[in-house]
Amino acid sequence: MSLPNPNPHLLFAEERDVIGSIILVSSFVFILLNLFIIKVLHDDKHLFSCTSYKFIIILCMYDLAQLLVHLSTGILTLFRSVGHPIFMKVLGLIATPSYICYVLTTIVLAFNRFVHIAAPNVDRKLFSPVASKFWILLCFLIGAGFSVALASPYATIQYDPTDSRGSMT
Repeated sequence: MSLPNPNPHLLFAEERDVIGSIILVSSFVFILLNLFIIKVLHDDKHLFSCTSYKFIIILCMYDLAQLLVHLSTGILTLFRSVGHPIFMKVLGLIATPSYICYVLTTIVLAFNRFVHIAAPNVDRKLFSPVASKFWILLCFLIGAGFSVALASPYATIQYDPTDSRGSMT
């Protein structure tokens, strides 16, 4: 008599190794690409002076934060671990808020591009150097609100490498 398969959603026993490796390698590759983009945009003084490229650098920073979490989950998947609860709490404090900030910054960047084309005079006011810092800070503060919520004992991100759907409690 054989025991029931504890992971019926896996196609084959080593699938977790394949998935963990893909997560690990792709995260590492995208981390390198983001660092390259940040360097290119920062080193080119003309591009760095444009508001939209500053938003793109901020997007890269939020993307890097998420990629570090994915890198960690790739390692956890390979070692068939769920990690220490405090470590998982920290990953949750990074993953969700950086995603929220990424989405909000993307919306602000789209709005910036629209205003720049449709109303250049308004663009100079809404996205002046001081106003741009306000937009960046606003996105960050909203994301920080999610960090505060996830830091509470009532919400967390839970990673289970045996469940490919992930879960949030």
